[in-house]
Amino acid sequence: MNKTVITLLTAALVATPLAFAEGKHKQGGEHRGKHRAAHMQEQFGVSDDQLAQMREIRENGGSRDEARAVLSDNQRSQIDQWRKDNPRGGKGSHHQRSSEEGE
Repeated sequence: MNKTVITLLTAALVATPLAFAEGKHKQGGEHRGKHRAAHMQEQFGVSDDQLAQMREIRENGGSRDEARAVLSDNQRSQIDQWRKDNPRGGKGSHHQRSSEEGE
């Protein structure tokens, strides 16, 4: 009986932080998605309808290429150019500035 209780308590103690971590990860993903969508609208003129279509395609298992097909040729070329100019997707630039300031 004691072994069963200890096993159940151990499982609960291990599972609880994992459940919270998973929830935070999902929230972070949602935040990034909203930020990415706003960036696409501001920088490349992607409409609400286009975003909704792209989201639906991806949620239903469609590929990125299928989602990109919703965009105009001009939007695709602008995004491709931005990705070429920002190979890390704009990530890490604030880390570089911080480390350069400390030198």
